[in-house]
Parts: sequence; C-alpha cells; structure tokens
Amino acid sequence: MSSSRSLLSLLSVCVALAATGAASAEDTDFITGKGLPNPNPVVVPNLGELPAGRNWGSTAGIDID
Repeated sequence: MSSSRSLLSLLSVCVALAATGAASAEDTDFITGKGLPNPNPVVVPNLGELPAGRNWGSTAGIDID
C-alpha cells in the first residue's frame, strides 16, 4: 500500500511539472517551490466583513467525518 502511495505521489509531481512546462530539472527547485505551479494563485483580501465590534478568532480544532 505504501509503495502505491509513493508511486502516486511521484506521478503527481511529474504531472505537475509537465503542466508547468518546466524545460528541465534545473528550472525547478523542490525546496523553495520555484518553478512549480502555485496551488493557491488567487488571494482574496478582506475575505469577509464582520459586524461592528467583532474580531476574527481562531479554531481550536476540526473533526472530519
């Protein structure tokens, strides 16, 4: 099972590199992410407005069902 996950991860990286059109491995830096596609290219400033006197808080945890 672990080898199939590793193979899938490797395949995903290869597809991502092919999609970016990277000419060679020298164009891609896996440590810094330079040359790889941005997984979140759109930044939304001021995502939502809260009522007066309310502040954004934090989440103590999430539960995936």
